Formats: sequence, C-alpha cells, structure tokens
Amino acid sequence: SNARTQLLWLTRRNLGPFQLRMADMPVAVLDVGSETTKAGFANPEEGPILIAPTAVTRKGDPTGELLRSVVQGQVEDWDRLECTLHHVLYDQLGWEFDNEGSVLATEPLFASRRARENFTRMMFENFNVHGLYTAEQPVLSLYAIGRLTGTVVDIGHTHCGIAPVQEGATLLTAARRIQYGGDALTAHLRSLMHKAGDAMDDAAAAALKHACCGVVSSSREFQLLESQNATSKPVKVETHTLPDGKTFTVKHSEGLRTGEALLKPALMGFDRAGIIEETHTSIMSCVPDLRRALFESIMICGGGSSIKGLGSRFVSEMIDLAPPSTRPAILHPPEYLPETALKHSSWIGGAVLAKIVFPQNQYITKLEYDESGPGIIHRKCPT
Repeated sequence: SNARTQLLWLTRRNLGPFQLRMADMPVAVLDVGSETTKAGFANPEEGPILIAPTAVTRKGDPTGELLRSVVQGQVEDWDRLECTLHHVLYDQLGWEFDNEGSVLATEPLFASRRARENFTRMMFENFNVHGLYTAEQPVLSLYAIGRLTGTVVDIGHTHCGIAPVQEGATLLTAARRIQYGGDALTAHLRSLMHKAGDAMDDAAAAALKHACCGVVSSSREFQLLESQNATSKPVKVETHTLPDGKTFTVKHSEGLRTGEALLKPALMGFDRAGIIEETHTSIMSCVPDLRRALFESIMICGGGSSIKGLGSRFVSEMIDLAPPSTRPAILHPPEYLPETALKHSSWIGGAVLAKIVFPQNQYITKLEYDESGPGIIHRKCPT
C-alpha cells in the first residue's frame, strides 16, 4: 500500500514520522485487547493516555462483574464493545456528538473478513467518524521501533501471537496463535501458592506475578533448580508487598516456575510446544531467503515482555534451534519511547502510522463508506 511505501521510505532515510504535520483534529488511536483497550491521540512518544477494561458491567449488578466483549483477541459481543468504545471516545477522550474525529484502530492477528466489516460499520454508522484506518498489530509493533521486517512474539493476556512480518506485511501462512497467555500464568502461580499454603484471589496472584515472575538462563538450570527444591536444602525466599498492602513471602523458585511455564506449557497442563519452539517453527515455514532476517530480528512485546530474563533465554535457546549461519537477536525500542513501549507497542505503532495515512488522505472517508459500504475496508486497509 502507499502507507507501507511511505513508512519504508521514512525508515530508510532515517527520518522520523513524528515530523509529519497533524490534521487539525487529533486522530484517536485504539488498540482493543482481550483484557484492556489502549486509547489516546497520535503521539507515539507519550504512549496511550487511557487504559480501560475491554468489558462492561450490568446496570444495578452489586457484584460489579466484568462482562468481556473480546475473547482470545476476537470480538464476541459487539454491543458490549460499542459501550466500551463509547465510554473511551466520548467520556474519556472528549469527543462531542456531531463533532467526532477520525480513528486508527489496530487489528488482531487472523481477524476475519466479517469482523473487519463489522468494526468498519460500527465506526461509521454508530460513531460517525470522519475517517478510519486499520492495520494488523504485529506490523504496528514493528513500526513502533522503526522496523518493517522481523518476527513479532506478542504475549498477551489470554493468548500469544507469533507473526513473521516482511516489509510491513504479515505472513499469515506462517503465523501462529497460542491459546494461553498471562492469565494462564496467573492461574499457575495461584496454584503454586495454594500448594505452599497461601490462598489468594486472581487480582493478588496477577500482582504477585508481575513482581516475581522470571525465567532462568537455560532448561538445564531449571532442572537443577527443581532437583534442589526436591531436597531439604534451604531455598531463597522473597517478600513482596502488593498494591493493596498485603504481603506475601514467595520462594524464589515459584516465580521462576511461573515464567518457565510460558516456555514449557506442559507445566500448566497444555499439550503443545513452548513459545520458543513455536517461534522457530513459524520462521522455518517461511521461504529460506527470509529466515535469517526473521531470526535476527525477534521482537517480544505485550504484557509478558516484562518477564525477567525472557529475552536472553529466548536468544540462547534459539541459537540451538536456528541454522548455524544465523545469529538470533532480540529487538529493543529506542530510548526516546516510554518505558512501556514493548507493552504498548501496537498502540505506539498505530500512532506512528496515523501521522502518515491521515495527512496524506489514505484513510477511508465517510463518502467512500457511503458509496461502497463496509467492504471498503478490504481495499483501503489490505492485510
């Protein structure tokens, strides 16, 4: 597309897309995930200004139970999603009725044609947007760090996505979706703590996971750790105070067992290969001439990117799996981006792209939608 060509030109000339002029009304950037929706205006260097649950509550429900609209990255209840986005755009970002702006929205891996059309219809008919553009999350994650080619490993709340990307296009035939993510790690840690005599709810387990989760440098080291735990030798413990003030004492090994489950899902009861092996399989299913670039440009993003030691473990194991002529490496964001750049990479990439497609009028306009209907999304925003 013209947008990809423009970004390619900007990247190779080392020019920042942040220098492009903005339209009079700032473009709203939306990144809808299974757990949260990230939103804000197209300012990549600041990141999203709002992170809200992708869920609603029933009116009058005293329990405050959250009703999810997105499951495993795919929309399951469009009415709930509309309520969430109404709150985000009008109540939080300050849109006014009959004076709405334009939207750049991220798209999940393997979004169906029907889902893409439903979202387009909702934006133009229910939100009266002036313009719309969408792009796939793996592509946007690379855009966030100024790259066009690489392998994106997105560790999300309910699932993980692995997507090779070439020159700004996702290679869907080689991409993978793994049906577990951060919530499975939370449940695993909660189970480990329960066995150790500490009962906790999901919120406490999630907070504790963020504080103590990590991985050791190799499978062999993890096996050694497990053998030591099986003996009566003293083990290292850590004390963590959670945001609600509760304090938990955790064996150092419990945090490492939690992180290891991402690499060895059998520890959580899943019968499939771990995320590193899945990444290797994904890259090897691409054409031989592209594999080296994909092995040497791996980007780990999403909430799970903060797991301590994950990047170095990823490289060390990938070196053993990859062809001898390659040097697997992890991509890192530039220093000027916020500390949460990897966690919010697809939103940041969307903010970068918004500064290209909207000033150059490459988005879907209201007139184009009225003339062609929701199917216009496939022509103007190809995947």
